[in-house]
Order: sequence, then C-alpha cells, then structure tokens
Amino acid sequence: MSVGSLYQYFEDKDDLVDAVLLRLSRELSAAIDATLDAILDRDVETVTRGLLTAALDSMEAREGLYLELTRNWQRLHSLTGVNALERHMQDACRRYILRNHERLRVANLPAGLFVVINSTLFTVMRYLTLRDPPITRQELIDELSRMIAAHTQRAGNPG
Repeated sequence: MSVGSLYQYFEDKDDLVDAVLLRLSRELSAAIDATLDAILDRDVETVTRGLLTAALDSMEAREGLYLELTRNWQRLHSLTGVNALERHMQDACRRYILRNHERLRVANLPAGLFVVINSTLFTVMRYLTLRDPPITRQELIDELSRMIAAHTQRAGNPG
C-alpha cells in the first residue's frame, strides 16, 4: 500500500501510530485474557509470570512492528494505546482479586493497582527500549513476578 493510500484512512502519522498502538493493546489484552482464564486460581507470582510471558510472546511475534513502537513509546504524541492497556490490566487484576481476595493484601486497591500496573508496564517498556538490556527476559519476568507477589500477598501466606 502506498503512503498516499494510507492517508485516505488516517489523518496524519500520529493517527496511524495511534491505530497501530490500539491494535497492539487489543492483541495484548486478548493474550492476557486467554492466559488469565487458564491460571485464574493460581498464586500471584505464577499468574504474573504467565501474564508477562504471554504479553512478551505476543509482542515478539510481530517484532518488527510492535517492538519498534514500544522502543519509541516516549516519543509518541498520544498514549491512547498505553492507556487502553492500563485500563484492561486494571480490569484483569480486579477479576483476579475478586476471585482470590482471601490470599491477598491490598490496603488501597486503586493506588495499589496503579503502582503495580504502571511499574510493570513501564519496566517492560524500558526493558524493550534497550538494544542490549543488562538482564535477560527471564530475569525481568522473575523479578517483576517476585516484586508483585511480595507487594500483594498476605503476611504468612505464600501467594
């Protein structure tokens, strides 16, 4: 498709990028939902590992497109896709919390979700922006999973 043809559908480059980011957000959301459905009753650390693995697998499946956009997210004029993904993650976390509330400690749910979700999103984005990251993908998943489990589990409860 020629560049001129693209602009029949999109007002400008930013509009095109927003559309691609929204598509990425929808695809990541679908991967997250499918994974969460399969592991909803598991402990926080296992669920986090599963969700991070599914999200990274989904992004790497279209490496040329999605990873390049993610590597340059801070230069984007709009965070529509990031905001949509954040909202979806809040909904997924609430679903998990409602199902597993007895094993969790979240004193202030809105604040806790904001910090956990955005810490994870931006840590993953930062990791993906690095051409030569100082840690492996598995180390990223392991550390974020342990951090989230430690932040949310009840005292004396392993997850």
